[in-house]
Parts: sequence; C-alpha cells; structure tokens
Amino acid sequence: MLRILVFLVFTAIAVGSSAQELEFKTAELPGGQKIEYVLLLPEGFEKDKEYPVLLALPPGQQNKAMVKAGIGLYWERATSENWVVVSPAAPKGKYFSGDGAELLKQFLDVVGKDFSAEGGKYYVAGVSNGGRSAFSIAGRYPESFHALMGIPGVAAGQDEKNLKKLTKLPIALYAGANDEAWVKPMKKMVDDLKKLGAEQVTLEVVAGQGHVIRGWEDGKNLFTVLNRWRTKISQDD
Repeated sequence: MLRILVFLVFTAIAVGSSAQELEFKTAELPGGQKIEYVLLLPEGFEKDKEYPVLLALPPGQQNKAMVKAGIGLYWERATSENWVVVSPAAPKGKYFSGDGAELLKQFLDVVGKDFSAEGGKYYVAGVSNGGRSAFSIAGRYPESFHALMGIPGVAAGQDEKNLKKLTKLPIALYAGANDEAWVKPMKKMVDDLKKLGAEQVTLEVVAGQGHVIRGWEDGKNLFTVLNRWRTKISQDD
C-alpha cells in the first residue's frame, strides 16, 4: 500500500507541475534495447564545450511520468545554472536499481556522445527508487562519477557490498523527518560509510516533510550543493 501511495503522489506531481514542455528522445543501445529520456541543455549550448552533467534518476516505476515528476520537483533550474541534465525512463518492466545499473551504463555510453561532461564524469542524483538506482550505478562504476545525491536514497541489497567503493565520493542525502521507513536505513548507511572511511557524506533530515520533500521545486538548495561540489572538484584538479 505504501508503494501505491508514493506512486500516486509522484504521478500527481508529474501532471501539470513542469514549467516547461519536456521532449523525450530515444537512445538505442548496442543490443537493440531502446530507452526514452529527457535532455535539458543550457541556453547557447555548444556540443564541444565541457559542462557539468547531472544524471537524474526518476522515482517510483521510473517511467516517463516519473521522469517528469523528478524534473518538476527538483531539476528544472539546471538550464539557468548552466548544467546539462539527462533523465532516462526505464524500459517497461525494468528498473535502474540493482542489476539494472548495467543497462543504465550502456545508456550513458550512447548518449554521452551528445555532450562533453566536465572531467569525463557525471554527477548522479536520484529521487526515491532513483536514489537507490544512484547507489547501484555509482557503486558499480565509481570512476564514472564526481558525486552522488539521494532525495531520498540508500544502497539496498547487493549494492551494500559496494559501499567501500564510494568512500571517496562526495555524497549528500536528504529525507523527510516523517519518512521513518527511509530515515532509519539511511542513517545506518551513513554510519557504515563513515566507518569505511568516508569523509564527505552528509544526511539532512528535513523537518515536517514526508517521502516527497516539497518546497524545493526551484532547485536552489540542491544546485547550491551541486555547484559547491563542482567548485571544489575543479580546485582539487
């Protein structure tokens, strides 16, 4: 029942919440699998110029409606911040969490030819099930990512075995204080990461919020963190 309620909430957000019309493109993978996705580009985009690129993974069933929901909630600010955002919808009957991360990596290899990611790496962020997916792909391919964000997000199942690979990545996690089913495992995971040596992992429990954190639709809070990461990474390089 909880999963159904969360799905309905995200679906309601997707309907009419986006300030811009979202156009879906289609990427065909080497094996013939097709993935639909939204690509947000800054004004004056130049293909050969490097940009910070955010892989934004959708919540719930991770279909096209959920891509719209995720973008409407948090990521529309990207174009004014001079970021590229790529947000894929999982093929019917599949998810990007767990072993689905391998399909997601194939997708990035294809669409990554359409833009130049700064440093040859992505930032990855996910909402709910997308947060789980963020840990799935980053844990398997940590060399492909600058940083990770989950709103909320947690490593589940077999992905917990890959936490050691993530200790060098900046990780920012957010959960509503009323979302007890997620807060507890996220707190435990943060403790586990710190015991493994992670020094750049944070968890913010947002008072008065449930599974869907509202009031952040302008994206200011999240892009403040993303831009701070970007500045630090460029300085370290």
